[in-house]
Amino acid sequence: ATGGRGQWRRGWRRKTSKDRRSRGERDPVIASSLPAGLHVRPPTRASDGPYGRLPTGPWTVELGADAKRVLRVLRRGVKGVAARPYPPCMRRHLQTLHRERHLKHHSRWQLTLFLKGVDMSVDEALAVWRSQFPHGKMADFQREHTYAVRHSFGLEGKMADYPPHTCERLGKNSARGAGEPGCPFVGCAGAGGGSRADALKRELGVLVDPSAADEVAAVAAAGAPRAACRALFDHAHGMSPGTGPLRDLRFPHDWYHASVDLEDEAREAAGAP
Repeated sequence: ATGGRGQWRRGWRRKTSKDRRSRGERDPVIASSLPAGLHVRPPTRASDGPYGRLPTGPWTVELGADAKRVLRVLRRGVKGVAARPYPPCMRRHLQTLHRERHLKHHSRWQLTLFLKGVDMSVDEALAVWRSQFPHGKMADFQREHTYAVRHSFGLEGKMADYPPHTCERLGKNSARGAGEPGCPFVGCAGAGGGSRADALKRELGVLVDPSAADEVAAVAAAGAPRAACRALFDHAHGMSPGTGPLRDLRFPHDWYHASVDLEDEAREAAGAP
């Protein structure tokens, strides 16, 4: 699909190089098809031999603002203004990763596709995962993450360019209750939903005040998970429910983009660089 917000097309949100330079940003890093950990340079001496380009040292990548944000959140915890652009479904993954430095397979897959959805390159996504492994654990990183991350970007295996999970799919994961993580607003309605609604209120207490958490949980208990997510977005950003810019919520990264756009607008209004 092609189009604007609410539809998946890699790179649709990226600003032009001219716009980025005017804000002092570097151009986005292009996803590399090289094996992770290797950078190459053209042969410049005869000693390069018949194999041409050779690895030149440690793995490095220039990080954009989105990658720097998630690294800051993983380092400091999922709290404060820096964590506000992350929807509740992804906040859970980030909080677990901050606390335990590890996620199970389905959670890793969902978070990686979310990073892809916010227009990170494969190198930036690899840098995020690599940061969770202390010195001396690079073999674990290579074994657990490198292939999976590159596979999700269509650079390994059958070369399929996987789209990020939709809110609808995450909701079905929660409804199945098979252990795969999903939408936190699903399952609060009907018989047996009371305990999940109470747990949701406690979870939302770190984002909004108790009265707003009660209001959002009530919308979720009425069987409208995406409406509850939009209401939470408005409360978390200091707006009255229904007045925020998050109208078409199809992907978790729709929340992220709308929140970052509000930050940019506030920064421009304040005259900040």
